[in-house]
Amino acid sequence: MKMLVAVVEKERQQEVLELLREAAVKGFSVIPSVFGKGETGAHFGNRAFPGENSMILALVSPAELDQLSRSLGTFATRLRAEEAFKVIALDADLIV
Repeated sequence: MKMLVAVVEKERQQEVLELLREAAVKGFSVIPSVFGKGETGAHFGNRAFPGENSMILALVSPAELDQLSRSLGTFATRLRAEEAFKVIALDADLIV
């Protein structure tokens, strides 16, 4: 299994969730407000550093990850350069 961690601009969150649905991902968690600094600049939800991100976590199978990699890659090509979007797949051992 893999733990998929996606950080996306809050306004694009629903689009990423739709891609998970299309890949038949059965469950996920959403952290609705994530602040930080990265390649696209600082996003702290204030006047000096506007913008807000969301984080989506999903435990996925190799087959789901294969489809998601393609669809998330296509999604990324449609974003403007200043839009935050990163996806990381981490090895996940189910403990309980």
